Amino acid sequence: QAFSNQALNYAVTIIWIVGICNSINFFDNLDGGASGTVAVISIFLFAIAFNQGQSLVSALAVVTAGATLGFLIWNKVPAKIYMGDAGALFLGIIIAVLTIRLDPEVGPQSRALAIPLLLMAVPILDTTTVVISRLSRGISPFTGGRDHLSHRLMRKGLGRKATAGNGSSFWLCCLFC
Repeated sequence: QAFSNQALNYAVTIIWIVGICNSINFFDNLDGGASGTVAVISIFLFAIAFNQGQSLVSALAVVTAGATLGFLIWNKVPAKIYMGDAGALFLGIIIAVLTIRLDPEVGPQSRALAIPLLLMAVPILDTTTVVISRLSRGISPFTGGRDHLSHRLMRKGLGRKATAGNGSSFWLCCLFC
């Protein structure tokens, strides 16, 4: 219940779920990109939910973390298996629902709303960058391309492993800072 208007709550919830599903799917453009990101997000969700006594959220978060870490063994650079749209969208809906169900008791409502946004900062930034880049060039945002943050890092000279490592490091810094 972020807003007093129930219709607004429903609209924001639908936009959040669709947006996060697509953000995770967009982030699956580099070996280990989506799986590593979802693993880290899930670990943080587990820690927060467990600390708040939210057993169902913490259980699903730790199971999601375990599954994605197990998958990451085979999906890291160079990947031997790929997640595909079905896997990325599934993980996206799991993360979207977990962030909705998470009820951090951190004071004002604005702080509680900031936690899911901080957890999802890097995938949201990537998706926003891609959508703006494609729309400004007259391309559909749903067309594949090489304009993701990871592709930009590789064009700057970073290799695939370094890009994946820098992405994870940047992501962790965003959460800890």
